[in-house]
Amino acid sequence: MPTPTQHLLPNRAILEATFNIFYSSVNGTAFIVNGNKGQYLITAKHLFGNTLKSNTLVNIQIKGGKIDKKLQCKVYFHDNPHVDIAVLKLDTAIITAEILPLGKDSEYFLAQECLFLGYPLFSLGTQTEIGKIPFVKKAIISAFHEENKVRIMLLDGHNNPGFSGGPVITYSEKMDKQFIVAIISGYINQPQSVNVTYGTVTNPLLINENSGIIISYTSGYIKEIINKVESSVK
Repeated sequence: MPTPTQHLLPNRAILEATFNIFYSSVNGTAFIVNGNKGQYLITAKHLFGNTLKSNTLVNIQIKGGKIDKKLQCKVYFHDNPHVDIAVLKLDTAIITAEILPLGKDSEYFLAQECLFLGYPLFSLGTQTEIGKIPFVKKAIISAFHEENKVRIMLLDGHNNPGFSGGPVITYSEKMDKQFIVAIISGYINQPQSVNVTYGTVTNPLLINENSGIIISYTSGYIKEIINKVESSVK
């Protein structure tokens, strides 16, 4: 019988549906989900800066596996501006294979193991016969925190720049399958005091280090954005 860890091994579907995304001079991670009226690309809102409005046409590029595409599509954000999620409506489906579903709040729990995928540190990934696929890192669901009327899922793991927009996946025994539980936003910095010496003079310096606490937003917010987009389409 497979162990919980074996159940959580990322399948080909999520590896092929997770891409390096490029917008302007910024890059991060994005992944594909299915809606009732088409396919969507999901990533982090902060990749598009602070001034872009919802329902705006943007030019992006995605790379992963055998796919290297430049796309023009509309980007949508949540009504609460503090939700760090961007949903891009695709004109045509990019992935024809099975896509992992978005999970429900009742299908995950504290201390549950999870994986998060992405392209960190200058678009690193694993080269395979089908092209480059994302890094896979492990975490646990550590806590939930509410801020600005947004429920944030905090993970215990080690995140790096470039994972922003990547999917967080876990395994549901009830569903007997993997599903997407959240989207990576960033990590919490932890101030650390160090002493720096120049010649005979030593000065204290405060630096930020990775605390190991990862910020993510639950997949329910993705559903809310997609539902609003699809309800406006006749």
